[in-house]
Amino acid sequence: MDIHSYVAGLVGGVTGILGSHPIDTIKVIHQDSSSTLVNTIKSIYNKNGFLGFYRGMVSPLFGIGIEKAIVFGTYSNARNMNIFKNDYGNIFFGGVIAGLFCTTVVIPVEKIKIRKQKGGESNIANIIRREGIFNLYRGWSATLFRDTPGYGIYFMTYEYLKKNTQIMTPFHTATYGACAGGVSWLFIYPSDPIKTMMQYENTSLIEASKKIYSKYGIRGFYRGFGMGLFQALPRHGCVFLGVETYRQIFNL
Repeated sequence: MDIHSYVAGLVGGVTGILGSHPIDTIKVIHQDSSSTLVNTIKSIYNKNGFLGFYRGMVSPLFGIGIEKAIVFGTYSNARNMNIFKNDYGNIFFGGVIAGLFCTTVVIPVEKIKIRKQKGGESNIANIIRREGIFNLYRGWSATLFRDTPGYGIYFMTYEYLKKNTQIMTPFHTATYGACAGGVSWLFIYPSDPIKTMMQYENTSLIEASKKIYSKYGIRGFYRGFGMGLFQALPRHGCVFLGVETYRQIFNL
């Protein structure tokens, strides 16, 4: 078992959150708001000041750190099983398995983060007592649809760019990580607003989809996409920078 990949993922996850959480806060609130992006930003600042952009960061700081540890560790071990003759097939397979395993950690962490960002009940003990422990995992189906293909695309994009570069610098690492996050986000984004509504309003996947469509039309599934992409680029650039820096330090 490749233990170093788990630790490298942990380092990358923490680095990614520190560099991107304010943008994520804006994205989450804007997805369920009828106001413009500028007004959403003003509203957050007027209500809670600069720290308002960091509301709910503690949960993902630990949760995403663990998530990325699972993602990178699982990806490395699954890829090295060499089930397919084609290397990109193994890369995609590793990403899919990583996405499948990480949903167990991602769902409750994102539910608490979204509740905190939107000013709802975010105390995990209170949520379990009032709504039941299974309610922490509401949004599992949308998260699964998002993360299993998403991580396959994610790692394929990064590895393709990396393999076609003779000398990797920190700039290349951050840029390719940003590209990996952006490309995967483009394909999987419609699942994200559905997941957000399911977790905040405790609705089913079908009910959330119908509500988004009736309120915003087909564009509703891409509402906040620009901000989501803007958030994904620096986050995943920082994630891979953290991962590769760890690997270089230990000559992996």
